Amino acid sequence: MKRFLWMSLLLLWVSMPVGAAAKDLKIRLHVVGGTVSPAPRDDVEYWTAHLRIYDGQLVRTILDFDKQTITNMQKRKHLYAVHTFESLRKYAETVRQQLKNAPPQARKLAGPDEPPVDVKATGRSEKILGYDAKEYNVSAGRLSATLWVTDAIDIAARAQEAAKVDALIGDIRSPGRRLAEARSQIKGLPLRVTATVRLGTQTITSSNEVVEITEEAPPADLLTVPNGYVQSEDVKPGMP
Repeated sequence: MKRFLWMSLLLLWVSMPVGAAAKDLKIRLHVVGGTVSPAPRDDVEYWTAHLRIYDGQLVRTILDFDKQTITNMQKRKHLYAVHTFESLRKYAETVRQQLKNAPPQARKLAGPDEPPVDVKATGRSEKILGYDAKEYNVSAGRLSATLWVTDAIDIAARAQEAAKVDALIGDIRSPGRRLAEARSQIKGLPLRVTATVRLGTQTITSSNEVVEITEEAPPADLLTVPNGYVQSEDVKPGMP
């Protein structure tokens, strides 16, 4: 089950761009693989001057850059939680220090040390949805990914901050979190992403591709937690 959480986080994180935005945008993504329900589907992401809203099949997340909060909703269980950016930073630092100071045996049980995230431009380019996109390869231990990114679309004034927040979410060595680290190094909007994770003898691949970008404000019902949802401390950012 843990591998599905990782891949669900990947699909969320790889679609989070870095740049600046002047207009509200709606981005529709075609997603394949990586979740408990691996059937192909379309997810939607909205960007405004101070919000990023990801509305997927299993989760909805709202990042409020003004309030410095992330609201995560589990659609199947009708649960939600609100975390501050600062609380995520403190928790990540606590886990990092605990892992650093842990005895060798405990560190071994936590999994192998991961090499630094490596991002390289391949020099290849392609037109996607009419936009010039450049190819990047990402290598980070168990994770490898290919991203086609355009810098012709500026998405959100605080998206660089969002990428840093995304890198605080999830297990400190998780592939999704490491891909977020890589994303913070690339300027622009990913239009096509393929990610592969090696888990022992198993290889899991997921992909998403932006299929439509329109100027559109998010519907009002996406801006709040739906009626009937119960707040729970067990809900973590990005958790399906």
